[in-house]
Amino acid sequence: MVVQLGILKELKVWRTIGSSAYRVYRYEGKLNLLENAALLLCWKEGDGFESKLMKAFLSTDISLSNEEILCYYSKRWDIETYFRTAKVQPAMDRYQVRSTQAIDRYLTLLMFSTLYYQYDSQGSLNDGLHHYRIQKKHDMIEYIYNQAKSEATLDQIKTWLSVA
Repeated sequence: MVVQLGILKELKVWRTIGSSAYRVYRYEGKLNLLENAALLLCWKEGDGFESKLMKAFLSTDISLSNEEILCYYSKRWDIETYFRTAKVQPAMDRYQVRSTQAIDRYLTLLMFSTLYYQYDSQGSLNDGLHHYRIQKKHDMIEYIYNQAKSEATLDQIKTWLSVA
């Protein structure tokens, strides 16, 4: 068990952050390698207390109130989800770079791909990725159709697509 000899500061307290209300359980104390941390376990109002519906927030600054921790995370969340989407969806999460120049190039490529996807779809990054994937499938089908129409053999088409 992760939690050892700590103090459960607040139990079953409703907190409103923005337009949403949450039931917040706050634990302060030692958490694995952290000597003193605040852990918030939160469920949105109306949700059950199932573990899959729980959100957990960790802060090493125990002087922050529950509202402050949740407010900071709510502001950071868009940034966190953007980077996850920008890295994972275009399959750019497999790169490992160390030099400053490589990091700059990697971030530039991430930003450029984000702009491309958003500009192409006139929407969000996710909309752009979805549009790109559908377009890629359409292009593939059209290519195969045109090759078959020009009497290319199935083996030739597989070779051209590098799937032979």
